[in-house]
Amino acid sequence: FILNGLISVFPWGSYDCQIIGTAGDGQEGLDLVRREQPDILLTDIQMPGMNGLDAAREMGAGDAAPRLVPLVVLCRL
Repeated sequence: FILNGLISVFPWGSYDCQIIGTAGDGQEGLDLVRREQPDILLTDIQMPGMNGLDAAREMGAGDAAPRLVPLVVLCRL
């Protein structure tokens, strides 16, 4: 729900950005980052399997690490 909102509502093109992929969990995100080598990564902290913090730690270990943007989204459900 939040992911789809970020993709469809935010004007990514206005900032010369494009969405190159999304992932449902930390390991999938880690694989996607290694394959696509993005410049910027937005990640959630709580994800199934590997959480966002552990995935970010793994991503930061390589030479082609993306710039990690800390993002906090507070939601009331």
